[in-house]
Amino acid sequence: MKRVRSKCRLKSKSYIVLVSNVGRSSLEIISEDNESFLDKAKYTMKMLMKKKIFLEPNNEFGIVTMGEDVTKNPGQLPNVKLYQENFRVPDWEMINYIDSLQSKPYDCNWIDALFVSLDLIERNVTDPDAKCILIIFNNFKENDESIESNDIKEIEKQLLEFEQLHVILVGDNPLNDNDDCEDQKSASEKMAKALASQCASVQYEEINFMKENIGFFIPTQNHPATYKFPLEWDEIVMSCASYIKITESKKLETWQMHALVENFTEEPKKECLHKEVTTSDKTRNQVESDELVNAYKFGQKYIPVSDEDEIQMVFKGTEKGMKIYGFAPQKDIKLEYWTGIGTRIIVPETKDDAKAFYSFVTAMVKNNYVAIVRKVYDKGNAPRMGVLFPKIEPGSIWCLVHLELPFGHDTRVIEPNYVKNEANSEKIKAMDQFIDSMTITEQEPTYLREGIFPNVHKQYHWNTVAARALNADDAFLMDEYIKKILEPPITLKNQFLEIVDSMESVFPNCGKIEKKSDNPNQAEDEETEVQQQQQKVDVMKEEVLFSDANTELKPEDFDEF
Repeated sequence: MKRVRSKCRLKSKSYIVLVSNVGRSSLEIISEDNESFLDKAKYTMKMLMKKKIFLEPNNEFGIVTMGEDVTKNPGQLPNVKLYQENFRVPDWEMINYIDSLQSKPYDCNWIDALFVSLDLIERNVTDPDAKCILIIFNNFKENDESIESNDIKEIEKQLLEFEQLHVILVGDNPLNDNDDCEDQKSASEKMAKALASQCASVQYEEINFMKENIGFFIPTQNHPATYKFPLEWDEIVMSCASYIKITESKKLETWQMHALVENFTEEPKKECLHKEVTTSDKTRNQVESDELVNAYKFGQKYIPVSDEDEIQMVFKGTEKGMKIYGFAPQKDIKLEYWTGIGTRIIVPETKDDAKAFYSFVTAMVKNNYVAIVRKVYDKGNAPRMGVLFPKIEPGSIWCLVHLELPFGHDTRVIEPNYVKNEANSEKIKAMDQFIDSMTITEQEPTYLREGIFPNVHKQYHWNTVAARALNADDAFLMDEYIKKILEPPITLKNQFLEIVDSMESVFPNCGKIEKKSDNPNQAEDEETEVQQQQQKVDVMKEEVLFSDANTELKPEDFDEF
């Protein structure tokens, strides 16, 4: 009988309702942008649905459009269309439906669409603990009369009936608290601002900000079980808890071959073979299992090991916990000594241990020390060495950061080849300018900051799969935002070009720095050259195909191509 391991915790399912304005105001374009609000909303909804298909396929979606030329909803609220009467798992058909949305010459009312969405959730979501997310894409340009007739207190009352509901209003303009702009806002914008400020389950986001953040799929962070252990230092014992901070990212899933439905044919049933495991000696004579003796082979000799010997050989004697062996200056723990597959943060487990723990952290920071520790993950496990870095930053929790360290016999010191320093003050100044020109500042894009740079390889993989699923016959082109992120920012590029000439004059023997040509016709010239070479190869192939079969071609005949 096959044993099935039960999971302690099932993945929670989320229900997401996407509401979009397709009315007459959805085609409006802000002067700074080149696309309409509807195009932005469609792109954001499609990327959000693709992310769920790849990373969270158990979630379910509902789609509501407002400003339609038809009325299709149970409450018969005007110009509001419901895609389906129930939720469904996202698929490529739903993405094609979103992509086909067109603007209609009708007015919309996002309050009516809100009520239709709440009715959809109430009729289909039976689990009271299920998380529901309602995202409304609207530029809030409705007629004031259609919005002012609604009571905001009644709306808040209905929202409070859904404990696990989170509403996100996505608009064009920021809803700031500037009193000078308050008179210029429409009644719809004022209603959205009031809901976002008075109701805890409602938030507002700008569509440009949301569109930029949805470009790269970031897996939702799971919350593994807390690892609890005692931290010992001489006679002081502190109960601590450890959490994963940084770990290795998961690899992409491997490809699997699947037959198309129309081409699917049943495989013939395979004959079941009877398998039997037997043991034989050197002369191929079968040996009964009762006559076997466990042994380890060393060279050509077998060393028998009894059950009692196996018990004695088991590693034991260690207890779960972490023990401080000593302290060292932070500068002595160099980067090349850091090892392990992850980083953990350590905090006190109880309030009773907090005073001693934070006093310990403060003393380490004051003396600029780190702690060398011996960690045993569980009783009977082999010990590992590590280091604890104190971390005190304003606005964040005080903690210790744990990294593993190698044992001495696992390290290998490589003596560097020393280079004679012949740099004068002029060269040092030029190098400082070069470093400053390539240094990333806070004014640069946020994705260049530490720990935020997106995984371009994975996103390109997902975009390719999505493009192939939606348009199997079309050629796939890399998205512009991925190309942009692979190029250095314009500010850094300009700063670097300013000091190129000075670097060439100061370091004349290092070779000339090749500048990328700004000629717009260079790409066309290169493409033309490639086409000409391809034509030569095609002509050569034709000559080979229609020539005498006995003609012998030499490898040097192809050198030109």
